Amino acid sequence: AVAEVGGGAGLANGAPMTVIAGVSHQGRVRLAGDSGWSTRYTESVQVDPKVRRLRADVVIGASGPKRFCDIVRLRLDFTRCDKAAEDVPLWIADEIHRICGEIGLSMNQDSQNYDVGSALIGVRDRITRMDNAFGIVRDRNPYDAIGSGTEVALGAMHAMTRGEQWAPRDVLRAAVRAAAAHCPRVRGPFRFVSTEST
Repeated sequence: AVAEVGGGAGLANGAPMTVIAGVSHQGRVRLAGDSGWSTRYTESVQVDPKVRRLRADVVIGASGPKRFCDIVRLRLDFTRCDKAAEDVPLWIADEIHRICGEIGLSMNQDSQNYDVGSALIGVRDRITRMDNAFGIVRDRNPYDAIGSGTEVALGAMHAMTRGEQWAPRDVLRAAVRAAAAHCPRVRGPFRFVSTEST
């Protein structure tokens, strides 16, 4: 299990600039996350992992303001979710939206959501992305990414999965290392987590 957060809002109050990468392969979802944390003037390596297993069949990583990331990492209560729920990512998005509303993290008047970030969710063998308006996106590719290192990570994963034989751990390593090499404030150590095999 592991979790944290990186990525979005302005650096004035401290925004985790991050990369969370995920890949679905042979009945499992695996996520990887970096450990960088930045403010306008400083950069550091945080102790809390940015990716986490919430239960055997659910993993999650978050990107955005630290308060939002802590909610994703620590406040989701799966006793409220039926294990057989038809759409667990939608339940997660609704639950995060509810919690954010309760503590005052919400859409601003100019419709720019500076208080809320995004999340990468793995349920059994499927990856889902929650955007910063709590929308659910499912890509056709067997991989996805969020955070400031998204584009670089996606490029690396695309290249690594072109052949017939590829290992998910190698794909994730390539993704997060490429993001660290080309994106400011993305840095190791990298943490990995996966759902149990379906």
